[in-house]
This record gives sequence, C-alpha cells and structure tokens, in this order.
Amino acid sequence: MYTFSGEFSIKGRRLHSLGLRIVISHLTFLIIFTFFNYLLAEAADLKIEIMQIKDSGSSPFWSPDGKEIAFVDKGGLFIISADGSNKNRKIVNGILRVPRWSPDGEYISYVDREGLKIISPQGKHIKLIYPDNHVQMPIWSPDSKWIVFYLSELQGEKSSGVFTVNIETFQSKQLSYSGINPCWTGDGKSVFYFTDDKTQDSGQLFLADLNNNSIQKIAPMGGVCMNFNPERTLLAFASKRTDGTSRGIYLAPPLQNETPIKLSDDGYFPSFSPDSKWVSFFRYEPNIKNTKIYITPSKGGELIEIGNGIYPRWAFNKTALVYEMLSVKGGIYVARISERTVHSRNEKKHDN
Repeated sequence: MYTFSGEFSIKGRRLHSLGLRIVISHLTFLIIFTFFNYLLAEAADLKIEIMQIKDSGSSPFWSPDGKEIAFVDKGGLFIISADGSNKNRKIVNGILRVPRWSPDGEYISYVDREGLKIISPQGKHIKLIYPDNHVQMPIWSPDSKWIVFYLSELQGEKSSGVFTVNIETFQSKQLSYSGINPCWTGDGKSVFYFTDDKTQDSGQLFLADLNNNSIQKIAPMGGVCMNFNPERTLLAFASKRTDGTSRGIYLAPPLQNETPIKLSDDGYFPSFSPDSKWVSFFRYEPNIKNTKIYITPSKGGELIEIGNGIYPRWAFNKTALVYEMLSVKGGIYVARISERTVHSRNEKKHDN
C-alpha cells in the first residue's frame, strides 16, 4: 500500500489545508480527496477532516458502532466501511430508500415498492413489516423493537397519520390522523410529532403516550423536522414559518414553557452530536444554487461551514458526520470533527 500526500495552508483566522491521498492496494486505485479545516472558535480550536468515501450513493446512515455506513446506490442497498477502506458490499437488490440501522445493530430498515422492510446487515432475514410504500421517515425505538413513521401519498403532500409497528409481531397502531417527522422519547414510551393539517395547528408539537393512548399538545413551534439530543432533554427543530421572525433552526426543552433559542435564520434537518455540544443542519444558498452544511454550538454561537452537502447525520458514538453531496463532485462524505488544544497568541503551535 502506498500513500501520496500534499498540503497547502494559509495563515489567518481560518487555516485551510488540502490533501490528496492515492492509496494503491491489489491493483485497485482509491482516490480520496481530504479537506482539512482548522477553525478557531471561541471555545475550542476545531480540526475538521472531510473525506469522500464513495463517489456515488445517497441516504447514508451510520451503524451503531460507527464503523460502517449503509447507503442507497444504483440497484440496491449497500454497506461500506466508514473510512472507505473496504469495498462496499450489496445486501439487497432493488429500488429502495431511507435505510435506517437499528440501535442494537441487528437490522436495517428500508422502504421499497412493497412497503417497510427490515434486513440483517448480512443480507438475510428479510421481513415485510408494513405493506405500504408510502411510509416516510421511519425511526427505530430505543429498544429496537418498534419503528415509528408517518404515511404520505406523496412526499411533501398532506400526511395520512403517524403509526408504530412491532418488528416481530407486525402489529401496527395509528397514533394520529395528521402528523409528520415523529421522534421517540428516551424511554421509548412516547412519540413526539409535528402536525401538518394546514390549519392553525399546523406545525404544533404533540406528544403521544403509547401506554395510555393519550395525546398532548406541547407547543406551537411551527416545526417541520426535529431531533433530540442524546439525553432527550433538548429538541432541535426547523421552523417553516415565514413571518420574518420565526423561520430558522431552534433549540428548546420540549416539556418546559421556555422560549426557544434561535441558532440559525434558516435550515433543515437539525441533529445533535453525541456529546450534545454541536447541532448540524443544512440550508439552501440561493446565490450559489446549492446546499451547504453547517455546525454550531448547541448553546448558540458562530456558524461553522462544513461544505456543500445535504442531510448530515452524526455518528452515535463519535463526533463525525456523514452526508451526501448533490453536485458534480457527488457521493458520500464523512466529516470528522475534533477539538485541538487552544494555544495563546504568544504560544507557537507545533504539529507533529
């Protein structure tokens, strides 16, 4: 195995270096473009390393141990090492979407023309657990026994309700007749969701208790997508309101009557890092007709640009993002984020 590398850096508030690695093994050429961003933030000096692990594919999703990534490509569902070192393997054929790894690592869920299915990472034990191909945003319960989702005739159209289904018994239950983007509570006993009924309640946050079949209206957030921090104490959500003050990415404790903290003026699909320090999201940049990914401190602060991309997802056990890029340089990318030692201005840095 041989590695070739080069570096270019600029001194300033942001230091950038560009490296090109060509790894040759068994007559197979793997070209990986690695971009290093050294960003000096107020609380920490961040090192951000971005690597292209696949030159095609979409809908990447981490394995629970952070070692592999499931993704959709032409002809089926694939798994690849998170560092791109091993050749990807196909585990199922067909046209499918939204792969999601179960928290225990035993199954990967996906939706194809027949409906919601699960399959082992080895490509065995395929089960059709809900026979409807209009399933959207399936999310595993913390104990890996249930999946919550919402039904929609077409993506972007009015929802047909929020449902749960048991992966062993295939028993399903409708929680609401209007709702989108459901999310489990930490104990797996309740589900948060937003309404989308195009009325005054549209974008309201609701909580469905699975034990007593009750539904509680929480707050008028105007939300369209959300994610909890790992402790399930904070909710990051994107607001779709267009009144000039409410649109953007927000942070709030879901069961407390507190004013949400605004993290960004615009954006979609926010999510927390596993240590809850950072929130990632993407937003459209009309001036360049593209989408860019950002991270920002969960306490509020500077927006740090990662680069072009869409739908960033944090690994479950480390500060790394996986995302897809919709451009000529498309494919699947991993951004590894680490904190470097903060030095004083008079102290010289030495990189070994």
